Amino acid sequence: MSAKGLGRSYDLDVDALLEEEDIQDKRARGLKGADVEKGGSGNPMDAKIDGTPFSVLMDQAVKMKTAQQATFRDKFDSWPRFYQNSVFSNEQVLAARKLEDFNERLKVAEKLKQEGNQHLAEDNYLDANHKYEQALSVFVWAENTHPDWKNRGMRDEDLKEGAYTDFKSEAEKNHVEKLMTACYLNLALCCQKSNEHNIAIRACDEVLARYDAKNIKALYRRAISRIAPASSGGLEMEMAIKDLTLANQANPKDKTVALKLKDLKFQMKKQKQLDKKQFKGTFNRGEIYTEDEDLKAREAQEKVRLEAAKAKIEGEGEEDTLERRIFESEALHKVYVRQGRTKEAADLRSTIDHALEMKKKIESERKKSNPLDGSNVDFDNPTPEMIEEAKTRGIDLTDPRVVSMLKTLKAQKEAGSTTDPNVAAQAYHSETRQKLLEMVADMKPAEIKSALLEMDVNIPEGSTNSDYKDFFVDALMEGKKLPEGFQGPPPSPVRIFIFKCLKWLSGGNTSFLGNFRNAFFIMCIILAYRAVTRGGREGGWKMKVPVVEEVKRQGGISVGEWENEEF
Repeated sequence: MSAKGLGRSYDLDVDALLEEEDIQDKRARGLKGADVEKGGSGNPMDAKIDGTPFSVLMDQAVKMKTAQQATFRDKFDSWPRFYQNSVFSNEQVLAARKLEDFNERLKVAEKLKQEGNQHLAEDNYLDANHKYEQALSVFVWAENTHPDWKNRGMRDEDLKEGAYTDFKSEAEKNHVEKLMTACYLNLALCCQKSNEHNIAIRACDEVLARYDAKNIKALYRRAISRIAPASSGGLEMEMAIKDLTLANQANPKDKTVALKLKDLKFQMKKQKQLDKKQFKGTFNRGEIYTEDEDLKAREAQEKVRLEAAKAKIEGEGEEDTLERRIFESEALHKVYVRQGRTKEAADLRSTIDHALEMKKKIESERKKSNPLDGSNVDFDNPTPEMIEEAKTRGIDLTDPRVVSMLKTLKAQKEAGSTTDPNVAAQAYHSETRQKLLEMVADMKPAEIKSALLEMDVNIPEGSTNSDYKDFFVDALMEGKKLPEGFQGPPPSPVRIFIFKCLKWLSGGNTSFLGNFRNAFFIMCIILAYRAVTRGGREGGWKMKVPVVEEVKRQGGISVGEWENEEF
């Protein structure tokens, strides 16, 4: 092999030159000043061969050696990094692979995984990644069988792949698959945090190909890594949408997946419109407009967009309303902010602001024709037309609580209040949901699950007790009716006594002194109730619709009757 230096060519033995480097290093440690004068600076790496600096020759030799070895390791280079690293496993992992006892081998892998989890919790992604790789290589690995492979270099012909398959039962196999899945998913998360998205994709591929083709976390994280790099484009977005669609089909209740899928579809649609606009007229310049004509055209386009958005809100267009899209976008914006994705958060905030501005214009356009917006509307006696019109907007005028809220908004409007009805509605929605959550807090999970099944609510596999409560409250908020004769657990005698006391106190003296006394006793009863019910929560209340209404007026709260409450 020949190499060129300073315009001259000469034969170059790469291996011999690499050996010469070792010789020069040894000489450098024992050379005196007079011996290195020819090197100029006293550094043997500055010495020249045929006029070419020795350091330059060494760089060329290393590159040539690497190129030579690359032809022998195509398979190795095709492996993901976490699998390549199994060739270089430490003594602990090598010893674990030789263990015949399954439980002992599993114990080593579990310990490595736990150490990785600890590093991950401390945001030490590099060390966490390393521990997960070690845990994986206890059961799946590659090794170099050549005794002198460190000097010989990595060659495909010397590689041997191995995997533990000596399972005594299906339970052992399932245990290992669960461990491997968790390690791959956590490894993918570490790579995402370190912006190594290609490796994260390969880790998710392992889960989907080896263990679970519908694993939601693997599909979601692979989708995120597809679109995260700045170089990603339309193809990567389409692949991400495909992954999220599969995840959404596997679990429609997963809100994180649903929101991300909706966001990507929106971005894809927006990008297609942008591309269409950008390339429109590339081959056809079109007509030339005057300034007035251009202004009229923009006004016409704005009117079309306004009507389209209005159709969405009124249910004449797509199923999703603009309000729902804004709500979902706000939730996604919070996710972006929490993940530190400032650019995506800023872009989405701009979109939300535009949607809010559009919504204001729509409300202004239809204000006069809105049958629910007039000051003469009698919400206590709605007409059939009003009820039907309200239903198209998600409002139930037959619900006394909704009527009460609308009457309050009407009173605020007549009094000149500047309260935004949308803000009030959102506050009402949150308050109602919170009350429902408080009501089901003491119900047993088995009772809630039974009620959900009778209400035809889909319960995803792996749902927790907390999920049951959320599903139950969501179903009630959506208007689903409780099963006929549904009862909670039997009432607690302590609760009966406490609420009898509350009933007696709430009907007492209305003087200042009487109210002060009542407030003091109520506080004592509440504290006693909290002390009694803390921890066990074995009792429960009957499921009910709240009849105690909190009417906020002039900074005060008046409490209604307790007559119809059941506890």
